[in-house]
Amino acid sequence: SPADTGFSGGAAWPATGTAADRATMGALPAPYNTLRYSSPAGLPFSYLVVMPPATTGVRQFRVTLGFTEPNKTAAGQRLFNVGITGGDVPMGNTALSGMDKLDVFAAAGGALKPVFFSFPISSVSGQIKIALTPTLGNAIISSIQVDDVTPIPAVILPPCDVGGSSWLGGY
Repeated sequence: SPADTGFSGGAAWPATGTAADRATMGALPAPYNTLRYSSPAGLPFSYLVVMPPATTGVRQFRVTLGFTEPNKTAAGQRLFNVGITGGDVPMGNTALSGMDKLDVFAAAGGALKPVFFSFPISSVSGQIKIALTPTLGNAIISSIQVDDVTPIPAVILPPCDVGGSSWLGGY
């Protein structure tokens, strides 16, 4: 899809699926009617999302990942790991967020049902890496949403003298 950018590896689906797969997924609302999957089978793939860097300190983000199981018929038929980190932290560091052995069918309660997971991520550079590694079948993902949730510091203005007499309210 046109919005499918920033990836390394994998392939788009259902563009590469069967006509029946395209018809089934096409009935779902966008963006859940498409996905990226590990291809060739068994190989990981990743996304690099680049947000504006912090001007001071660290930026805080909420990364929401959306998944839709397109064709498995029971839990345990597709399992994969998801790792997310700010670009300033190497993958595999303890600051990594994510999930081990995600089963989209089990999490959503069946196939063709979107399910979402959100993670807090910190980054100075604004780079966020999302890595998907299959453990059984192919890893899949349907959507990625990144929201900047960096607190905005309060601006406290000093008292000022505007001249004249004080007003205490009322008319």
